[in-house]
Amino acid sequence: MRTGLGPLGMLAAAAVWWRGLAWLGLPEGPLLVLTVAVRFVAATALVWASYRLVDVGASILEVRAERTATKYDDLLVPLLRKSAKVFIAAFGLLFVADTLDLPIASLIAGLGLSGVAIALAGQDVVKNLFGSVMVLLDRPFHVGDWIATSGLEGTVEEVGFRSTRIRTFYNSLVTLPNANL
Repeated sequence: MRTGLGPLGMLAAAAVWWRGLAWLGLPEGPLLVLTVAVRFVAATALVWASYRLVDVGASILEVRAERTATKYDDLLVPLLRKSAKVFIAAFGLLFVADTLDLPIASLIAGLGLSGVAIALAGQDVVKNLFGSVMVLLDRPFHVGDWIATSGLEGTVEEVGFRSTRIRTFYNSLVTLPNANL
């Protein structure tokens, strides 16, 4: 069973080391290295704790979604969980880089220029994303429904951003891109 003690333990250790560094009486060079290491551990622990907190919030939302009569929210909770984790991971990397005083402005500018190339290469991803939005808005099926599409029949197990997972009659799991749905 996963607990939140890992990141909280790291955060507590970083706090103890932060307070203890002043008492060590180290020269400036090693003290600077240890200070950067403690800041890195603290920032990583905060990002890790936020990442785990998404699971806690999603679990609460799943319980609430099970109590409702509609299955629309059952589809929405896993999508929210995944998007929140991607958001936290992306901004967590920037937060850790900023904590280490790395030049993130030039990194973000470089990402903007390469974003055009990535966008052109990721046209299929955009098609699947719009396909998943249409599946969520039109609600042609729900998790647990039996569907037949593209020569495939089965029970819908999960609707994601990119694809929908369908369990066939032969108990095999097939992943179908949402653009095809």
